[in-house]
Amino acid sequence: MAVPDDDALNARLSLLRKADPSAFIELLFKTFYAPLGTVVYRVVSDRDVVEDILQDVFMRIWQGMAALPEIASYRAYLTRMSLNAAIRYQQRAQRQVAWDDAPPDTAPVAPNALAELHASETAEAVAAALSQLPPQCRIVFELSRYEEMSYQQIADALEISPKTVENQMGKALRIMRRELAGVLKNLYWLLFYMSTASLSAHQLPAFHHSGCAGQLGHLRYFCGVAWG
Repeated sequence: MAVPDDDALNARLSLLRKADPSAFIELLFKTFYAPLGTVVYRVVSDRDVVEDILQDVFMRIWQGMAALPEIASYRAYLTRMSLNAAIRYQQRAQRQVAWDDAPPDTAPVAPNALAELHASETAEAVAAALSQLPPQCRIVFELSRYEEMSYQQIADALEISPKTVENQMGKALRIMRRELAGVLKNLYWLLFYMSTASLSAHQLPAFHHSGCAGQLGHLRYFCGVAWG
């Protein structure tokens, strides 16, 4: 999420903030609105709500310009503001997501169709597993896994210590491994099944490049499970 010229950007924003507040807020908006939207959407999966949250964040910056503290990193400052607003929204909403548990089809399923079925089930399983994470734990996990931020970058954005980030990630990985253990096992089985089906049809086992293998790789990365 961080970019190499953030120092230059921060210096320019600090100058504009004093010299030209309108230009300051315009540059702030153009630079950070889109990346902040990606981060907030990880917490609140509703684009309209994300837009409302971000508009409120930038409005608060504009209206409270005179009271703003000295800001070393505008990226970290806005990320923290936006995530806090998203968490407050989630806590107010407290919506429960209902999942359909339709009985599996007992008829034979072709390997490709089976892989597509597992892709859908895997996405649902990941969403359900993420919902089991405590709010801050989930934010730390998603900033690490989705936004590919380092522990130090996450610590700066959330104003917590890198050790706290490490502890939250450890907790998140334990929960994700527990919640996704069954899915990982099913994907291992599906890879074996697709390999066997390919060989029995005298085809080269191309399952290593299949969507199923990709799902397995992503899940192992999410859960911190090493290959071997």
